[in-house]
Amino acid sequence: MIPLSSITDNHISLTCLCTYWNLLPVRDLIEVYGPDITVDQVENAARCTKCGAKGVIRTQIIYVGNSALAMRSAHTPWKNEDE
Repeated sequence: MIPLSSITDNHISLTCLCTYWNLLPVRDLIEVYGPDITVDQVENAARCTKCGAKGVIRTQIIYVGNSALAMRSAHTPWKNEDE
């Protein structure tokens, strides 16, 4: 169980059974539900805005920020196209 307070600079992507997905900023979720809520609790409480169903089939934590910083830990060669 991942507390949202540990991933404040990220977004959470939730995909419904109807294949509709939504991207939610973690900071907004913390403002509404408090810092103690977990990703699992968000999944269980989520309701699709398109079909109204409960039932998340996929959850992704999406890093939002400097891509050069993210690539350092990705173990993927990175080329700067300007060089």
